[in-house]
This record gives sequence, C-alpha cells and structure tokens, in this order.
Amino acid sequence: MEFHVLGPTEIHTESGTVPLRPKWRDLLAILLCYPNRAVPTDYLIDALWPCTAPRTATKTLHGYVHHLRGVLGPGRLESRRPRYAVVLRPGELDADAFTVHAKAGRLAVAAGMIEQ
Repeated sequence: MEFHVLGPTEIHTESGTVPLRPKWRDLLAILLCYPNRAVPTDYLIDALWPCTAPRTATKTLHGYVHHLRGVLGPGRLESRRPRYAVVLRPGELDADAFTVHAKAGRLAVAAGMIEQ
C-alpha cells in the first residue's frame, strides 16, 4: 500500500487507486501529516470543519474513521482515545521518499557528483 500526499491525497494498492469520498480523503490527509502519531479528536474536528463544526461532528468523525478503516484494513487506523493514528510502514508515504531522494541529491551536489 502506498499513500500519496504530494498532489492529490490517494491510496494506491496492487489493484490501483482506492476511491475515497472527499471528507474521508481530508481526514486521511490530516492523519498522514502525522504518520504513526496520535492526533487529538478536537484537532481533527477543527481541521475538517474550520469555520463551524456541526453538532454531530464527533459522531460524524467516528463514522469517517469507521469507513477509512474498511478501506485501509486491520491495524492501519488505531484509536488511542480521544485520538486517532494512521499506522504506516517505512516507504509507504510518498513525502518520505521525496525527502530521502532530496537529501541524496543535496549530498551528491555537495560531493561534486551533480551528474549522478
């Protein structure tokens, strides 16, 4: 499974791109900003509804989490009440791969190996 945040937030599997509803995608994008770390429910609600959260925001958030769990599979979206964490393995997030390659490029330039 690969998670893309550089460009549109997407999940890629061997079968292709996984379709996500807009708010599920928004929630996933927020959680992917903090991979393997628990994000407080209040923060998620504020980020999902920046102007005014609906009265049912907590219940709605739980529904989004439930649906994302179905998409991600077991053990990938943990509850650490009152927080949630998306569990990633090394190499699954495109932003991490970008950081690794950018660092390698900077080191190559510093070593005078621009053409490599």
